[in-house]
Amino acid sequence: MPANATSSDVKVAADALSPVDASSKPATATHIRFNAFPYTGLNDFFMNCETGFFSIGAGGGHYGLWIDSSIEHGHSSRCATFGNEPLSQQGEKFYVINAELWVVGG
Repeated sequence: MPANATSSDVKVAADALSPVDASSKPATATHIRFNAFPYTGLNDFFMNCETGFFSIGAGGGHYGLWIDSSIEHGHSSRCATFGNEPLSQQGEKFYVINAELWVVGG
């Protein structure tokens, strides 16, 4: 535990990052909803980048996450690659408000 953290800080952090079941409450400003969707082994459609879009996961005619080339619009559906549920609380289609890019290991 960091020197400036309290046990209640750790509990909140652990609760915020713990996987939740389908009946969990939606994310709020004070509560982060986190679900992990590991690789199912059903296909190898991890990532695809085309001129008009970028996608992660696919199967059954749907993408796990699809973002258009202008990074303004997206949609998320169940897909065989990760067995995920739609990733937006607003339904399958959504507007991109912010995007964050991480580089790992480079």
